[in-house]
Amino acid sequence: MTDSIFQDNGSLYDLFYESKDYEGECDFVEKAFRRFAAAPVKTIFDLGCGTGGHVLPLSARGYEVTGVDLSQTMLDRARRKAKKAGSTATFLHGDVRNVDAGRAFDAVISMFAVIGYQAEESHMAAAFANARRHLEHDGLFLFDVWHGAAVLVQKPEAREREFSDGKGGTVTRSVTPVLDEDKQVVEVDVQVRRVSPEGEAEESEENHIVRYLFREQAETLLRDAGFESVHICAFPDIDRELSDDDWNMSVVARAA
Repeated sequence: MTDSIFQDNGSLYDLFYESKDYEGECDFVEKAFRRFAAAPVKTIFDLGCGTGGHVLPLSARGYEVTGVDLSQTMLDRARRKAKKAGSTATFLHGDVRNVDAGRAFDAVISMFAVIGYQAEESHMAAAFANARRHLEHDGLFLFDVWHGAAVLVQKPEAREREFSDGKGGTVTRSVTPVLDEDKQVVEVDVQVRRVSPEGEAEESEENHIVRYLFREQAETLLRDAGFESVHICAFPDIDRELSDDDWNMSVVARAA
């Protein structure tokens, strides 16, 4: 994963995902903490925090949260949002595979398919190992990733959506995915067309490569990184068993 993926359209990220239920997903995180943590969770490290969608609600709920992201554009936006909200959250610029926060945490989270953006298995293994390095013994690691069984059954589909930019202009986001079963990835071409209120058009394009995982693969990668898998379910319902209809798989692991 390169730092350019979310650079051009990082400023539009919150527009694209304004309907995403971050608060509900943070409810899921807290349920996992209460159910599986060996001790109360007070500190959280968010690997791939984006614009702070999970960092800020968790910080508001009383956790000490540090977020890291590779996109400086996204981090700048996260810091502005945190300042406006009066949040005590902190942010680091870095790669989830090797960033060093210089401390250990009670829990590490990596939400919204960030793990899948480690498109090569070795990169994913490095991200897991880095999560382990940042955890206290018995600390929790939570992440969600595309579920291979559902990806192969449902197949990714092209889609397009138009947004209002709030200033009289429009933004159209077109997504064209290509499934590569041999490499176990989906290559996603994202085209963004912005039209100003005056009718001036501007276009940009990004290429996202997202790896999907099967349950057994996730368990193996975690074990190799020094974790034990303690719970796998449909995201974001901690009580619903994972099925082939669930595109997103939630994983809770404990540092061994």
